[in-house]
Amino acid sequence: MSRKLFILIFVLSCLALSASVFADEKAENKKNVELVREVVTREIESGPEGDAEKYISCYHGPSFVQYRIYTTKDPKNPNNLWITSAGPDAVRASAENLKKQKSRLDEHPELYYYYEVQHVHVMGDNAIAVPTFWQIMPDQEKRERFFHTHQTLYMLTKIKGEWKITSKISHMTSSDEIVKMRPY
Repeated sequence: MSRKLFILIFVLSCLALSASVFADEKAENKKNVELVREVVTREIESGPEGDAEKYISCYHGPSFVQYRIYTTKDPKNPNNLWITSAGPDAVRASAENLKKQKSRLDEHPELYYYYEVQHVHVMGDNAIAVPTFWQIMPDQEKRERFFHTHQTLYMLTKIKGEWKITSKISHMTSSDEIVKMRPY
């Protein structure tokens, strides 16, 4: 009888311990998802703000590689994936270009720019995040609106306890459309 009781107590203790460990892992994963989302959001928002230091703080420059998918209407050359920049110098050069983005937004207050980080997945010390970007640029003279949408895949690694962007693939999906505005 005491042996059965011992086994029952042992099994229940193991179940309780495993449930506790699972709950801790789930809480840790949720925390990491939010931290990854925060890094990607900070990187995206640094553009319209023109904040180069904020941008640089999101990256692990030594291991950074940026890829871009160029789409064409040429059936012989439909999609191409290119390395467009790599290393700390590329991160700094991109950060300097943020000033141009801020100037463009300041010059065109009618430009609508929005993004949403729609997917984050964390596995250990590695993560991916996929935001969608929307831009609308009205042209009053031509009575047109230019719509642009694209998604970018960010790859991050936890380095010395901090999440850093180590790679990204720009314009994984992309669409452009010009729509005629109705006369008023």
